[in-house]
Amino acid sequence: MRPFHALSLTLLLTLSCVTRETKVPSKVKLEPKEKTIRSVLGLGYDGLKHQSRGLCIDLQGEREVHTKTLVEFGWQRVKTHRELAKAIYGDTDLNHAFGLMAERKKRDFILAAPIEPYGVYFLGRAQVSLKSTLLIEPTLKVESYEAFAEYGAGWFRKSCGDEFVLGYKEGGELFVLVGMKARDRGEADEISDLFELVIRDQEDADVKTMVRELEETHELSYHVFQNGGPRVEMKLRSLSQATDTLKTYTKSVGVDNATRFSFILQSYRDLILPEGKKPMNYESIQHKLGRLFEEQLKLKGLREGNQFILRNKLQFRDEQVARAKRSLKEISAFERKLQGIQESCRNALAVCHKRKISVPDQELPLRS
Repeated sequence: MRPFHALSLTLLLTLSCVTRETKVPSKVKLEPKEKTIRSVLGLGYDGLKHQSRGLCIDLQGEREVHTKTLVEFGWQRVKTHRELAKAIYGDTDLNHAFGLMAERKKRDFILAAPIEPYGVYFLGRAQVSLKSTLLIEPTLKVESYEAFAEYGAGWFRKSCGDEFVLGYKEGGELFVLVGMKARDRGEADEISDLFELVIRDQEDADVKTMVRELEETHELSYHVFQNGGPRVEMKLRSLSQATDTLKTYTKSVGVDNATRFSFILQSYRDLILPEGKKPMNYESIQHKLGRLFEEQLKLKGLREGNQFILRNKLQFRDEQVARAKRSLKEISAFERKLQGIQESCRNALAVCHKRKISVPDQELPLRS
């Protein structure tokens, strides 16, 4: 594998973005932000191609566009919408490239991608700072855009509105695991009141049963985020214990109503695999799939680089041409190996999906 690692990342990214061109509209029409989330999410849904790609569009400043492979922290910067379309979808048709975007104030955007056959994954709320750094709060799986619209439209329309982390129970029904901003809710005048809203319907017996069962069978991790402050992680055994601890914490640090707290429940359940196979953590499988996808992207760039050398071998030294030939053979062998591992992972996920195991799915890993 050593010879073809010499190609630079810059060359890799450049080569991987060389695709066919089609006509591009002269202007990008953005939906008014008063529209519901359903209409925003409807933009180019059929054009979303890559399961682990997201997009973040900076609608302020110079309209620079950033694309991200969700299994890595690094961003590839592109200067035009045309380049964005090429980089993500291999197509400059903006009707397809702009699969999901929405404008919010304070440079906030949503990332998402459909992963068939597992439904739609909302991959997080992105905040792009003035230095173009990215923070993503992990979210859980929902079954459809319509379902998210029903629960999230109010949040999406507000510039500083409600913030949700969505989960699902067996059957695909949604529940809300995160509190809301006090200053945007008249009925939540005190920070402690926020956590009466952790679950949308506190009287829902099914929801109560589900949370209790999770608490009895899993080590739950409750995370607290203070706006502009540290992340506090508490490994606790009950929702009530977490809310009580959080109330004490907010009182001790003197939080006022303008301060945002989010409250995330994470649970990990072992994946049931066919007999004779070692059980594997669901998150581990997702992580492995993400890494495999990234490796395939790298190999694609390396393959194109070596093929470029062979097509233009008169411009290169003999030893460079010979090295390119050897590298292509190694790349092909490695690609076959990756495909085998990838198929095994997909089969494992299919088992989970078929048996409708309720696993809180994290996005392809950004941070835990």
